[in-house]
Amino acid sequence: MANQIIKMANQVESKFILGLVVILAISATGCTNLNPTPAYASTGDLVQIGLGGVKRNTTGKTLTKDDLYATITSAADGIEYQVKVRGVYRAFPDHTSQVALETLRREAPYRALHPYDGQWWATLQLVEHNSANNEFLPLPLASGPAVISITSADLVQTSWQYEGSLTDFGIEMMPDAATPSMARIRQPDPEEPYQFVGLTALNALNINPDTLAGVNVVGGLQVKLDYNPNSVDITSPLIPRLVPISHDPNINIIQHTIDIPDAGDGRTRALIAMVTNPNGFVELRGGSWEVGNSTFEDLQFAVTLEDYDELVGDWTLEYALDPAESFYIDTNGDVIAAMTPVLTKSF
Repeated sequence: MANQIIKMANQVESKFILGLVVILAISATGCTNLNPTPAYASTGDLVQIGLGGVKRNTTGKTLTKDDLYATITSAADGIEYQVKVRGVYRAFPDHTSQVALETLRREAPYRALHPYDGQWWATLQLVEHNSANNEFLPLPLASGPAVISITSADLVQTSWQYEGSLTDFGIEMMPDAATPSMARIRQPDPEEPYQFVGLTALNALNINPDTLAGVNVVGGLQVKLDYNPNSVDITSPLIPRLVPISHDPNINIIQHTIDIPDAGDGRTRALIAMVTNPNGFVELRGGSWEVGNSTFEDLQFAVTLEDYDELVGDWTLEYALDPAESFYIDTNGDVIAAMTPVLTKSF
């Protein structure tokens, strides 16, 4: 059976593989932040702002710092200053996070968001350009509330209950002082935690190697996870599902769920997943890594479960790896007897 993994990967056309490995890009949909991070700053500081989903708010276009125009206006004097945009980057939440799961269900309140989406972030610095000396100096900002605005022809403003506006990122400017003030500590806006809570890792089943001692290269992995369907929301087509911990684009995952006979333990369903990288998983620090390889650190996977709170007590009664059908292979498709996948629970 081990050779079936390699054969399947070789027989599937490349465009079909791309459709199957979309799971590698599973990520939460971004939304526009309510406040910068941090929400308190002194003039000259760097702040981060979430601009919204990569697909949802920019229709997939790649943003650069030159695509954005940022300003800050103090409430005390109403003076508007241009803000230096230092850079733009994409960020992706954990594959097991609430947002990653709920956006796939297409149910309220996440229906407004895009599945498999990341979030654009901009790094701003509260400085102005001194053209005479070709240097950047702190902006002469008044202390107190201020508003940062972002303008771009490539950003689409959206409106959702838990997101902010591209033209209204509230920030509190602090007096320039050597000693940090307790005034910087504040209670967040009631809806602000949704910016972060929904993106963090949840309780999950993890599948990792028991050892890598004496192993030079791993070609892939097959797992058969038997589970009790009564332990999960059987109305959902999304679970369980194998997702990678890393965002390595070289990993291929093919998976499906089947019915299995009841052995008296209630586990009558099984997730079968095949993971491959034709170039193999290798030790990065050993000097054998080349472009196209994955690393041993990429051999970490999670099983997403919407009913993550049910992973309490003796969860091993509900979930178990079939040892005869769960194994690692080398790049020839042969089973690696020296290592075994192990099922654990995170958190």
